[in-house]
Amino acid sequence: MIKRQLKEGESMGTFLEIILLITLITLIGLILGYIVGVVNCKKNNTSRIIQKGKLCEEKASLTEDQNDLLEQESKELIEISKKEKTQTKQTQIVKQQEKPKEEVKQNSTPSKRKIYTTEEIKKQINSLERALNNQADPLNKIRGIGPVIEKKLNTLGIFHFEQIAAWSDKEIQLIDQHLDLKGKIKREEWIKQAKKLALQK
Repeated sequence: MIKRQLKEGESMGTFLEIILLITLITLIGLILGYIVGVVNCKKNNTSRIIQKGKLCEEKASLTEDQNDLLEQESKELIEISKKEKTQTKQTQIVKQQEKPKEEVKQNSTPSKRKIYTTEEIKKQINSLERALNNQADPLNKIRGIGPVIEKKLNTLGIFHFEQIAAWSDKEIQLIDQHLDLKGKIKREEWIKQAKKLALQK
Protein backbone atom coordinates (compact mmCIF):
# COMPACT_ATOMS: atom_id res chain seq x y z
CA MET A 1 0.00 0.00 0.00
CA ILE A 2 2.76 2.32 0.93
CA LYS A 3 4.51 1.68 -2.37
CA ARG A 4 1.35 2.40 -4.27
CA GLN A 5 0.85 5.70 -2.48
CA LEU A 6 4.43 6.70 -3.26
CA LYS A 7 4.00 5.89 -6.90
CA GLU A 8 0.78 7.86 -7.03
CA GLY A 9 2.48 10.85 -5.34
CA GLU A 10 5.30 10.77 -7.85
CA SER A 11 2.91 10.67 -10.77
CA MET A 12 0.96 13.59 -9.34
CA GLY A 13 4.21 15.56 -8.93
CA THR A 14 5.22 15.00 -12.50
CA PHE A 15 1.73 15.97 -13.65
CA LEU A 16 1.92 19.20 -11.67
CA GLU A 17 5.37 19.92 -13.07
CA ILE A 18 4.05 19.48 -16.60
CA ILE A 19 1.17 21.84 -15.90
CA LEU A 20 3.58 24.40 -14.42
CA LEU A 21 5.85 24.15 -17.47
CA ILE A 22 2.88 24.64 -19.82
CA THR A 23 1.69 27.67 -17.89
CA LEU A 24 5.24 29.11 -17.86
CA ILE A 25 5.57 28.58 -21.61
CA THR A 26 2.20 30.23 -22.27
CA LEU A 27 3.13 33.14 -20.01
CA ILE A 28 6.45 33.54 -21.79
CA GLY A 29 4.64 33.42 -25.14
CA LEU A 30 2.15 36.01 -24.03
CA ILE A 31 4.92 38.27 -22.76
CA LEU A 32 6.88 37.90 -25.98
CA GLY A 33 3.75 38.57 -28.04
CA TYR A 34 3.04 41.71 -26.03
CA ILE A 35 6.60 42.93 -26.48
CA VAL A 36 6.48 42.27 -30.22
CA GLY A 37 3.14 44.06 -30.47
CA VAL A 38 4.47 47.11 -28.62
CA VAL A 39 7.51 47.26 -30.88
CA ASN A 40 5.36 47.03 -34.01
CA CYS A 41 3.03 49.77 -32.74
CA LYS A 42 6.00 52.02 -32.11
CA LYS A 43 7.32 51.35 -35.61
CA ASN A 44 3.94 52.12 -37.14
CA ASN A 45 3.63 55.33 -35.13
CA THR A 46 7.09 56.48 -36.11
CA SER A 47 6.38 55.76 -39.81
CA ARG A 48 3.11 57.71 -39.58
CA ILE A 49 4.87 60.62 -37.93
CA ILE A 50 7.49 60.60 -40.68
CA GLN A 51 4.79 60.56 -43.38
CA LYS A 52 2.96 63.43 -41.71
CA GLY A 53 6.18 65.40 -41.56
CA LYS A 54 6.80 64.80 -45.25
CA LEU A 55 3.26 65.92 -46.10
CA CYS A 56 3.70 69.08 -44.05
CA GLU A 57 6.98 69.83 -45.83
CA GLU A 58 5.33 69.31 -49.21
CA LYS A 59 2.44 71.61 -48.25
CA ALA A 60 4.88 74.25 -47.05
CA SER A 61 6.82 74.06 -50.30
CA LEU A 62 3.56 74.35 -52.27
CA THR A 63 2.46 77.40 -50.30
CA GLU A 64 5.89 78.99 -50.83
CA ASP A 65 5.61 78.37 -54.58
CA GLN A 66 2.10 79.82 -54.60
CA ASN A 67 3.27 82.87 -52.70
CA ASP A 68 6.11 83.35 -55.18
CA LEU A 69 3.65 83.11 -58.08
CA LEU A 70 1.31 85.61 -56.43
CA GLU A 71 4.19 88.01 -55.82
CA GLN A 72 5.29 87.75 -59.45
CA GLU A 73 1.74 88.33 -60.71
CA SER A 74 1.28 91.32 -58.42
CA LYS A 75 4.59 92.80 -59.59
CA GLU A 76 3.55 92.33 -63.22
CA LEU A 77 0.20 93.99 -62.57
CA ILE A 78 1.90 96.92 -60.86
CA GLU A 79 4.28 97.34 -63.79
CA ILE A 80 1.40 97.20 -66.29
CA SER A 81 -0.56 99.82 -64.33
CA LYS A 82 2.53 102.06 -64.19
CA LYS A 83 3.01 101.73 -67.94
CA GLU A 84 -0.65 102.56 -68.59
CA LYS A 85 -0.44 105.60 -66.33
CA THR A 86 2.70 106.85 -68.07
CA GLN A 87 1.07 106.31 -71.48
CA THR A 88 -2.05 108.23 -70.46
CA LYS A 89 0.09 111.05 -69.07
CA GLN A 90 2.07 111.18 -72.31
CA THR A 91 -1.08 111.27 -74.40
CA GLN A 92 -2.51 114.05 -72.21
CA ILE A 93 0.71 116.05 -72.56
CA VAL A 94 0.69 115.56 -76.34
CA LYS A 95 -2.97 116.66 -76.51
CA GLN A 96 -2.23 119.72 -74.39
CA GLN A 97 0.68 120.58 -76.66
CA GLU A 98 -1.44 120.10 -79.78
CA LYS A 99 -4.32 122.29 -78.53
CA PRO A 100 -2.39 125.59 -78.55
CA LYS A 101 -1.16 124.82 -82.07
CA GLU A 102 -4.71 124.30 -83.26
CA GLU A 103 -5.80 127.50 -81.51
CA VAL A 104 -2.95 129.41 -83.15
CA LYS A 105 -3.96 128.02 -86.52
CA GLN A 106 -7.57 129.01 -85.94
CA ASN A 107 -6.57 132.47 -84.79
CA SER A 108 -4.07 132.90 -87.60
CA THR A 109 -6.68 132.17 -90.29
CA PRO A 110 -7.95 135.46 -91.62
CA SER A 111 -11.65 136.09 -91.10
CA LYS A 112 -13.71 136.02 -94.28
CA ARG A 113 -15.91 138.82 -92.94
CA LYS A 114 -14.77 142.21 -94.26
CA ILE A 115 -15.25 145.22 -92.03
CA TYR A 116 -16.58 148.27 -93.85
CA THR A 117 -16.49 151.87 -92.70
CA THR A 118 -19.64 153.98 -92.52
CA GLU A 119 -18.73 155.82 -95.73
CA GLU A 120 -18.15 152.55 -97.58
CA ILE A 121 -21.55 151.25 -96.44
CA LYS A 122 -23.21 154.49 -97.60
CA LYS A 123 -21.78 153.99 -101.08
CA GLN A 124 -23.14 150.45 -101.31
CA ILE A 125 -26.69 151.09 -100.05
CA ASN A 126 -29.52 153.45 -100.96
CA SER A 127 -28.56 156.22 -98.55
CA LEU A 128 -29.39 159.90 -98.30
CA GLU A 129 -27.34 162.82 -97.09
CA ARG A 130 -30.28 164.09 -95.08
CA ALA A 131 -33.95 163.35 -94.55
CA LEU A 132 -36.44 164.54 -97.15
CA ASN A 133 -37.88 167.88 -96.16
CA ASN A 134 -35.59 167.58 -93.13
CA GLN A 135 -38.17 165.32 -91.55
CA ALA A 136 -37.15 161.74 -90.83
CA ASP A 137 -39.65 158.94 -90.28
CA PRO A 138 -39.91 157.49 -86.76
CA LEU A 139 -37.97 154.28 -87.56
CA ASN A 140 -38.41 153.07 -83.97
CA LYS A 141 -41.99 152.15 -84.92
CA ILE A 142 -40.49 149.08 -86.59
CA ARG A 143 -40.32 146.28 -84.05
CA GLY A 144 -36.68 145.61 -83.23
CA ILE A 145 -35.45 149.16 -83.85
CA GLY A 146 -34.76 151.11 -80.70
CA PRO A 147 -33.37 154.61 -80.31
CA VAL A 148 -29.76 153.41 -80.47
CA ILE A 149 -30.24 151.47 -83.71
CA GLU A 150 -32.29 154.34 -85.14
CA LYS A 151 -29.39 156.76 -84.63
CA LYS A 152 -26.98 154.28 -86.24
CA LEU A 153 -29.30 153.94 -89.23
CA ASN A 154 -29.50 157.74 -89.54
CA THR A 155 -25.70 157.96 -89.61
CA LEU A 156 -25.79 155.50 -92.55
CA GLY A 157 -28.17 157.85 -94.38
CA ILE A 158 -31.35 155.84 -93.69
CA PHE A 159 -34.20 158.08 -92.56
CA HIS A 160 -37.39 156.77 -94.17
CA PHE A 161 -39.52 153.61 -94.21
CA GLU A 162 -39.32 153.51 -98.01
CA GLN A 163 -35.56 153.13 -97.87
CA ILE A 164 -35.78 150.08 -95.56
CA ALA A 165 -38.64 148.62 -97.62
CA ALA A 166 -36.43 148.78 -100.75
CA TRP A 167 -33.38 147.02 -99.22
CA SER A 168 -31.92 144.17 -101.27
CA ASP A 169 -30.44 141.01 -99.78
CA LYS A 170 -26.94 142.46 -100.21
CA GLU A 171 -27.92 145.65 -98.41
CA ILE A 172 -29.54 143.65 -95.59
CA GLN A 173 -26.34 141.61 -95.19
CA LEU A 174 -24.10 144.69 -95.18
CA ILE A 175 -26.18 146.58 -92.61
CA ASP A 176 -26.67 143.48 -90.45
CA GLN A 177 -22.90 142.89 -90.30
CA HIS A 178 -22.02 146.55 -89.84
CA LEU A 179 -24.44 147.06 -86.96
CA ASP A 180 -23.88 143.53 -85.58
CA LEU A 181 -27.61 142.77 -85.60
CA LYS A 182 -27.08 138.97 -85.88
CA GLY A 183 -29.90 138.36 -88.36
CA LYS A 184 -32.37 140.65 -86.61
CA ILE A 185 -33.54 142.34 -89.84
CA LYS A 186 -34.89 139.14 -91.39
CA ARG A 187 -35.89 137.53 -88.11
CA GLU A 188 -38.15 140.46 -87.11
CA GLU A 189 -39.25 141.22 -90.70
CA TRP A 190 -38.14 144.86 -90.89
CA ILE A 191 -38.82 145.00 -94.64
CA LYS A 192 -42.43 143.87 -94.27
CA GLN A 193 -43.04 146.28 -91.37
CA ALA A 194 -41.44 149.18 -93.29
CA LYS A 195 -43.69 148.57 -96.31
CA LYS A 196 -46.82 148.71 -94.13
CA LEU A 197 -45.68 151.85 -92.33
CA ALA A 198 -44.78 153.54 -95.66
CA LEU A 199 -48.30 152.91 -96.96
CA GLN A 200 -49.79 154.37 -93.77
CA LYS A 201 -47.98 157.68 -94.21
